[in-house]
Amino acid sequence: MLARGLIGALAGVALVAAPGEASFPGANGRLAFSVSVDTEDDPDAGSCRTEHCTDSRIFTVSPRGGRRTAVRTCVARPPSDCQDSAPSWSPHGKRLAFMRTVYPPGYRHNETSALPIDYQPFTSSAAGGQQRRVPGLVGPAVWLGRAQRLLGYGSLPGESGLYSVSPDGTGKRKVLSSGAVRLDVSSRGDLALDRSARRRTRGFAGRDIFLRRRGRKSVSRVTRDGHSTQPSWSPGGRLIAFANSGRRKGLYVIDLRGQRRQRLYGKDFVSHPTWSPDGRAVAFVRQAGGRDSIYAVHADGSRLRRIYRGRGETISGISWRPVDR
Repeated sequence: MLARGLIGALAGVALVAAPGEASFPGANGRLAFSVSVDTEDDPDAGSCRTEHCTDSRIFTVSPRGGRRTAVRTCVARPPSDCQDSAPSWSPHGKRLAFMRTVYPPGYRHNETSALPIDYQPFTSSAAGGQQRRVPGLVGPAVWLGRAQRLLGYGSLPGESGLYSVSPDGTGKRKVLSSGAVRLDVSSRGDLALDRSARRRTRGFAGRDIFLRRRGRKSVSRVTRDGHSTQPSWSPGGRLIAFANSGRRKGLYVIDLRGQRRQRLYGKDFVSHPTWSPDGRAVAFVRQAGGRDSIYAVHADGSRLRRIYRGRGETISGISWRPVDR
């Protein structure tokens, strides 16, 4: 897939980081997530050029629950001129990668415009300071396993597929020729990919989970139902959590050693799963009653609990911060 052709879709769908892989079994820090709100309904969202527009911002919340805290990354005025989303904690939990969407002067929200929108990968401190743009990539970027490198789409014309770079943009290397709607990187550098695939039955074109081991060029298919998306590696690199939107919708975990699949939660539609750094739980977005909220469940399907009750906004891109014990 060409990077440019995917950016429009990726603007609202974050790549997923592998939180806590380097410090396993690390302690569980705060969860970062992005919210998209209608600024007409949120008086704290700031001004906008039209009556109806959305604003995307990054917040954190304690795994024990409580009030959310804003990560002050975007300082544009009005704030809707640049929107931050797709947070991704570094393996050591000290830096945060995210995507900044920058609208050009004269751009009118919800109107057809030929003016280009810029999708810029950035890194910052945990609080949003020390911001640095990541040269050589475009769109969202994730941390590449234990390496202090970032993975994303190449920014130059003609570049297709996924590339890795250092945070300062040096040492650019091609990792995968094809793209993915979403992906996650294990501590060992293995890739779990969510991408389109045609089912062998009924001619249904859906999305499934694929796996590419580090050092190999071939990609193997993990699921075949056409409804499996948004993979997330466990800190140990043995299990993959993912969302399923089919008839048996819900949150699943698959053990790659025996291909055994277990449903952890199946009552409502779920999305954006992410493992806790200690490997004991999976956080996810639960969509019920017209509201997005963040929940966590133990890896055996027990002890479901709510971490954050949404306010009517769209929640996406959860990343769980690892901290040293």
